[in-house]
Amino acid sequence: MQKIISIKYTLITTLLSILLISCGNESQSKEQEASLTGKAISTSTPTMNIPEVKVMEIQNENIANIITLTGRLQASREISVVSEVQGKILPQRKELDKGVVFKKGETLLSIERTQTDLSLYAMRAKFLSQVMNLLSDLESDHPEAFPKWKTYADSFDHKKILPELPAFTSEREKYLFNLHNIPGQYLDIKTQEDRLSKYHIKAPFSGIITQSNVDYGDIISPGAPLATLLGTSVYEYEAAVNEEDIAYLKIGNTVTLQNTNTGKNYEGRILRTGGIIDANTQTIPIYISVSGRDLKQGMYLEGEVKGKSFEQVAAIPSNLITRNNEVYLVKEDAIELLPVERVGSAAGKTLVRGIPDGSLMVNQTISTSTLRAKIKPILTKNTQRITLR
Repeated sequence: MQKIISIKYTLITTLLSILLISCGNESQSKEQEASLTGKAISTSTPTMNIPEVKVMEIQNENIANIITLTGRLQASREISVVSEVQGKILPQRKELDKGVVFKKGETLLSIERTQTDLSLYAMRAKFLSQVMNLLSDLESDHPEAFPKWKTYADSFDHKKILPELPAFTSEREKYLFNLHNIPGQYLDIKTQEDRLSKYHIKAPFSGIITQSNVDYGDIISPGAPLATLLGTSVYEYEAAVNEEDIAYLKIGNTVTLQNTNTGKNYEGRILRTGGIIDANTQTIPIYISVSGRDLKQGMYLEGEVKGKSFEQVAAIPSNLITRNNEVYLVKEDAIELLPVERVGSAAGKTLVRGIPDGSLMVNQTISTSTLRAKIKPILTKNTQRITLR
């Protein structure tokens, strides 16, 4: 009996030893695995990771609404050059080509007029002959009128502009000259003389040729477009503004426009405003006159005009306002939505009313899933704060 008990004791002791060795090997295996992967074995419960959110402190102030202007320059004057007479284009010092600049009064092109000149010489000679035929009648019947008509005939030159007719001093003198159609011939010649000026087409304003359809030696017809002259002295700048802002843009007021590529400023003057609202954009066009040597057709310019002043508003980035006109505020380390009222814009920011002073507003884009969740606010500076008053 004692021998049996001894055997059982030996078996139990052996089993316990095996179990202890097995547990020790398993613990050592886990420690070796942790040392190889660089991970520590932790038996404590993991803590919750609280996200950090950037916020800025709101301080309401009095801010002037800034009306932003964007648009491109258009030449205030642009004409199509046409001829009222027919003929061959003559060569001249400055060619009528695209990109050539002409000053006001400078000849754009000249048209050959030899036949017209000869025809006009013949008309003047015939007219002088008619006047001289009446001199004998004047000398006998109207001696008081003879000297002035004799002087007129003696100074006559058929190659020069026809001088004005002497004034009639009596009804009988007037009747005599009208009977021989002297006034009618005089007017026919003056009409042809006026036509001569149309053989030299001059620039009505300083500008640049943007299109040319003819070359020297071409035969042109009346009314045919020859070229396009674009004015370069004054441009019109067209921009679109909201209906509520149009009241702050008075005709005659000056506006500063800037070329954002070069940083150069230009001073313009408001010419007029459109009276029709664009159905798509709900804006009204405004037209500003601006001039400058380096201005070009189609140049993009930007400008700002001070508009209505708003009291106790906050200027915040537009992307921080939801579609429902709400902003995210932090209260007791949790995010909540607050409705706000949009009242205007200034310096690229939106002016809103309804955020209490000292409020912490979320200054980054977040998901709606973070509402009422615990967060860690990180205060950032509002670098675009506006102080226009």
